[in-house]
Amino acid sequence: MDYSDYISGASKNNFYFKAKQGLVKIMVSKLNKSGPDLSVLSVGTGTGEELGHLKDLGRVCALDINKDALDLIPGGFCEKILQDICYNSFPDSSFDLIFCFDALEHIQDDDLAISEIKRILKPSGLVIFTVPAISSIFSRHDRSLGHFRRYDLSVIKDKFSGLKRKYLGFWFFFLFAFVYLKRTIDNRSSSQDISCSSPDSVMNLPPLLNSIFYKVLHLENLIIKSNLSFPFGLTICGIYQKPKE
Repeated sequence: MDYSDYISGASKNNFYFKAKQGLVKIMVSKLNKSGPDLSVLSVGTGTGEELGHLKDLGRVCALDINKDALDLIPGGFCEKILQDICYNSFPDSSFDLIFCFDALEHIQDDDLAISEIKRILKPSGLVIFTVPAISSIFSRHDRSLGHFRRYDLSVIKDKFSGLKRKYLGFWFFFLFAFVYLKRTIDNRSSSQDISCSSPDSVMNLPPLLNSIFYKVLHLENLIIKSNLSFPFGLTICGIYQKPKE
C-alpha cells in the first residue's frame, strides 16, 4: 500500500488492495525460484504489505524514499533502505530478484530507474513489476496519485529491452468499463474525491459491492494463475529476466 493510502485511512479489505495481494502472490508463484542465499529487493515498498509474499524467497531488502513508510514495516525479516532507486548505492549485479509493484509510474525519470534495475540485477535474475496501463486514459486522477504516466505494452517492451520477457499481461479487465466510466464522470466534476491514491480503485464501496468486485478480481487472478491472458486491462504485470553473462 502506498503511504498516502495509509494516512488517508484506506482499508486493506478494500476489493482492490485485497485482490492486488492475490495478484502479487500469483506473480511470485510464477518465479519457481527461492532459497536462503537469494538476494531480493522491493523497490518503492510503501507500507510493505507485499513483503509478506517475498520473505520466504531469500534475503529481502525494502527500498523506499519515504522514511515514514519504511518505519511502518515490521523489523526482523527485511533490511529497510532509505534510498532513491535512481541514485542507489548498490554494486552491479546485487540482486537475484527485484520487485517493483506500482512504483515506476511515480518516478519522473523511469528510464534511469529501469537502467539501474538492470544494472543491479544479477545475470539470470528476474524483475517483477506492475504499472498502470493505457497511456491514452492518463488523467487528472493519475496526477492526483502522483503518477507521471501510464504505460502501453509497446512502451514496456522497449523500456525492458535487453532483458528476456518471461511474462507480460493485463489485470483489471472485467471491471475496466465500470472504472473507465467513473473516471470519465470524475474528470468532468470539480468535486472528484482524491482522498485515496490506490491506482484505478474505487474507495468506500458498500460492503456487498466491495465483495462482488473482489470476487471479480479474484477470478481474474485465477485466470492469470492458469497462464491465460486478457486483451487489455487497467494494470500491466510483467516478469523479465536478465541474460546470463
